[in-house]
Amino acid sequence: MNTLIIAAALPLLPALSLPQEVEARPIARFEDEASIAAWRPNHDRVMGGVSTGRPTWSEGAMRLTGELSLENNGGFASFRWSPAGGLDLSEADGLRLRVRGDGRNWKVSLRTRQGRRGMNWQAPFMTSKADAWQTVFLPFDAFEPSYRGRLVLTEEPIELARVVTFGITVADGQEGDYALEVASIEAWSSGTAEPRAGSLAAREARTAALVRSLSAEPSAGNLIDALRDAERVLVVAEPLARGSYGKAASIQLGRFMSEHEELVMRDMRVVHLLGDRATLVAGRQLGPEVTKSLRSAWGMRSDAFACALVGKDGGVKERWDELVPAAQVIAPVDRMPMRRREARERSTSR
Repeated sequence: MNTLIIAAALPLLPALSLPQEVEARPIARFEDEASIAAWRPNHDRVMGGVSTGRPTWSEGAMRLTGELSLENNGGFASFRWSPAGGLDLSEADGLRLRVRGDGRNWKVSLRTRQGRRGMNWQAPFMTSKADAWQTVFLPFDAFEPSYRGRLVLTEEPIELARVVTFGITVADGQEGDYALEVASIEAWSSGTAEPRAGSLAAREARTAALVRSLSAEPSAGNLIDALRDAERVLVVAEPLARGSYGKAASIQLGRFMSEHEELVMRDMRVVHLLGDRATLVAGRQLGPEVTKSLRSAWGMRSDAFACALVGKDGGVKERWDELVPAAQVIAPVDRMPMRRREARERSTSR
């Protein structure tokens, strides 16, 4: 059920272009065939599956193509690169990828040296069905810990100085051909300049403040208070069946991540609720007590997928019980009186 609470009579705001100024350094560029030599397929065959695929090079891009199969408990195709000496990404705020896809949901994975076996951190992104290149921003606080598709309970944040493997995976539960072209992978940082409202730098500053607040008091009330008046919240809630991340939630998160710049312009932050076991926000994991309190405050059931939009006043403005396009979430935000004032003020202050 889709319940609209805010008025929808006002026209949408015009698109306000806000170039995201970041400092970037290349991690991988695919300028010739030799540049893909270190990338290796690592598909579900290790678990008995039969998915196929290999990386090839074409016209300045790495092409990841093959067929995804769900047979024999399979369902993923992955391509990995283990750079000599590992990657130190501790000075960066996130990754920026230049890709052309197939309309499917993909994931970037970073394996770190954390723990005895290491730890895998993943962030999804949705590719466009149109035959067009797109730039994807993935902030590091969007990466979530997993082991074979299951939630890893940990109080540790990702250790970016200890990345040993970089991966790109398709595991969206849909059989058939897949294809992704990757022209470049970069690490970006928001820099040291004074952050402008609606910028990546402003978001990173709010993230750092939120982490400090949650470290001092990891409670639902403190999180809600910290977000009120500062950010709008996109709640993605899933039941966490048998401890496994759900496909629906991954696709929803991928849709949001692919429009990360649009969310940033509107001061929007994603909060991920996993059953009653954990809340993932700002790159931190909060426990069952906090999660149950947040579900109660936002009216989110623990046994079904749902998504909600929470305004800066802390009230739930709209909710969905099925996958929703990012544009459908952004549209009501642009009709909010507070957002319209923000847009006018920011356009005149440039």
